[in-house]
Amino acid sequence: MADESFVLSRETAQKLAADHDRLAHEVWNLRKQLDRSRGLVGPVNSYLAYVEDNVAAFDGVQAASSLCEVYKMKRSGGGNDGEIFTTHVKHTVYNMAGAVSAGAWVLITRDAYGTWWFCVENC
Repeated sequence: MADESFVLSRETAQKLAADHDRLAHEVWNLRKQLDRSRGLVGPVNSYLAYVEDNVAAFDGVQAASSLCEVYKMKRSGGGNDGEIFTTHVKHTVYNMAGAVSAGAWVLITRDAYGTWWFCVENC
């Protein structure tokens, strides 16, 4: 039997990477649900993000969205101050609340299905 080789397009590789990320998050979510069923409640993971475009308020039917860049804080020394810097990761984030302005700093979270949502309105 001859060796078989496969060539993946960039688009296919990106889809596979997205599926891997989604499945990894679903496994993580299932573990959290199992922990909760055992009485082990952990913190909700939320991330600091910068909103790139204006996002309309939820109209009861359709959730508007914007691309948001995720940021992280690096603590300096032993104090409480820290430097905010980009992770160079962007996600499409959906809104189920009031309008959010472009340029706002917000908290975002991801649900069990891999969809990103605004946790709060403007910080």
